[in-house]
Amino acid sequence: MNPILSILICTITGREGYLARALGELMESYKTISETVIGGKTHILLSCHGAHVEILVNKDGKQMSVGNKRQILLNDSEGEWIVYFDDDDKPYHGYIRKIIEAIRKNPNADCLGIHGDMTTNGQNPQTWIHSLKYRKWDSNKDGYNWVRPPIHFNPVKRIHAIKTGFKDLRFAEDHDYSMRLRPLLRVETFVQEKLFHYQYQNKTPHKEKYGISKMRSN
Repeated sequence: MNPILSILICTITGREGYLARALGELMESYKTISETVIGGKTHILLSCHGAHVEILVNKDGKQMSVGNKRQILLNDSEGEWIVYFDDDDKPYHGYIRKIIEAIRKNPNADCLGIHGDMTTNGQNPQTWIHSLKYRKWDSNKDGYNWVRPPIHFNPVKRIHAIKTGFKDLRFAEDHDYSMRLRPLLRVETFVQEKLFHYQYQNKTPHKEKYGISKMRSN
């Protein structure tokens, strides 16, 4: 049975603590069917609410751009739906359950609209929403601090993600993906419960979180 969902995580050497915490919170008490680690790639298959869910991790030593790593994860995924998760964010209890329930509620959906919380360096609580109702990245609308059309944090059907793909970018790969993905999406199911806490750290150098060892010359 192919997975209903693939959860895709990029990470780099030295962030094993963040990754272990995220995996523990995502997996909760679900039954692990299999776990394989080959080099920097980890594949975990879970049994969750009568379905299979796979978690794929791609770790390197900052050699690849984050866009390239996201594309590799996408190529390796087998789920009908895919979603990306950052290694240092906090999924709320029932993260996987909420996604599966929303998918089953409307199997004709192309994507799931989501919302959640955000802090910067553990302070300044804010809110965000990623939904098909928005056409551009913006702020302070509809009672949310940050609004976005669907981005890599949104569960989407894999066929749309594959058509969009990620470019080999070290910066702004998420915005590029978001803008090219949105025209492919027609039907959205919105997850009413908050999905996760985006723990933004502006004290963490961009190159540390996203694996930038050197920049290309233009």
